Amino acid sequence: MPARGKRRRWKEILAVAVILSMGYLFGLVGAVVTAVVVYSVYRFQRRKRNSGLMVDRPTPKAEGFGQGASPLTNTYIDEVERRLVASGFKISRNVTLPNFTVDLVGMKSEFKLSMFGVLARFVFVASTHRLPVPVTEEVAFQFSDESFAYALDNRGGFLPRGGGGSVFSFSALVSEGSPSDELKKRIQERRGPKHWGASEFPVFVSLGDRQLYYCKKAPAWGRAYYRGQKNFVERQLAVT
Repeated sequence: MPARGKRRRWKEILAVAVILSMGYLFGLVGAVVTAVVVYSVYRFQRRKRNSGLMVDRPTPKAEGFGQGASPLTNTYIDEVERRLVASGFKISRNVTLPNFTVDLVGMKSEFKLSMFGVLARFVFVASTHRLPVPVTEEVAFQFSDESFAYALDNRGGFLPRGGGGSVFSFSALVSEGSPSDELKKRIQERRGPKHWGASEFPVFVSLGDRQLYYCKKAPAWGRAYYRGQKNFVERQLAVT
């Protein structure tokens, strides 16, 4: 684990320990007051950093299917950006992951009573034009995995996942064509991996079909959260 990740992890553990200690010493009121103070410090630190966690990077040279997204795909991505900005998301363009170039990354962190803490939501949108290989189930879920790792590294704050902090990562691959029947089936049958205090939500966007393909079957545990995630995807990533 990188040194920065280790420091953040220790801060998370310390924050939970302080909240639990205050709860033990002073009861529920003490725990609530401490949690409010910790969250206030977290917000102050985010403002002080001036949202410097997400940095625009120059577009690297793409291989395989082209040097970048086509005009049709760019129009769609621009529309998604407008929706995210209207919803309060901060935007970065041309973000580099280990094996992918992401056209757009949106991030929003806010206190959510339904989550009992701070929820950091990330939206990753990448054109298949930039992929060096055809899209398969493995490629789609590798993109989701690398997007999720980026979200964990850039969520900010020090509240631990499952202890006041949560992360939702939505990863969307955008294609102008229609996916194969096999890919449609696999994407619609397979949910993202389970994580403590976090989730992955892979999506395949077909501009040709004007459809979003993802697993619509809610898990037995967390059904209400999953319904909210589906509504978010349909609202923010819809093909109009």
